[in-house]
Amino acid sequence: MLRNLAFPLLFLAFTSNAQLNKTGNSGWSIGMNAGAGVGYRTLYANREDFTTASILLSRDSREEPRVAIAGSFRIARQFSKRFGFEAGVGYHQLGWQYRSDLSELTFGDLIDPRRGFIYATDTEVPVEASFIDIFHYIEVPLAFTVTLG
Repeated sequence: MLRNLAFPLLFLAFTSNAQLNKTGNSGWSIGMNAGAGVGYRTLYANREDFTTASILLSRDSREEPRVAIAGSFRIARQFSKRFGFEAGVGYHQLGWQYRSDLSELTFGDLIDPRRGFIYATDTEVPVEASFIDIFHYIEVPLAFTVTLG
């Protein structure tokens, strides 16, 4: 799955910047960037035992990467040749997904304990379930900049 995502993601990231003052020593500039990447998590165990190892193995075998997106807008003011200030707003969507195999589960008929008869369960039983965790982040960066070159 990761190989299928890598090639299209190369073309989805871009950055643009515009300066209002062409002298380069002071003035305003605005910029924006957007991009896509791969969202995934890495688990680390803080103690080594059988239970922790089996949980890590179980999660690593089921989870898959998913597409993560991000974008931000920034505005900057250069006060002098060396000092400036920058502020902006951005949005990031991260997360992961995993699948569970339900084919090992067994389903029986539902027996009504009050009346003692069986409700028919002739419906299609799912064989797989997907769980997707998505996290939304808003960033508001504020930066004091120093140019050293």
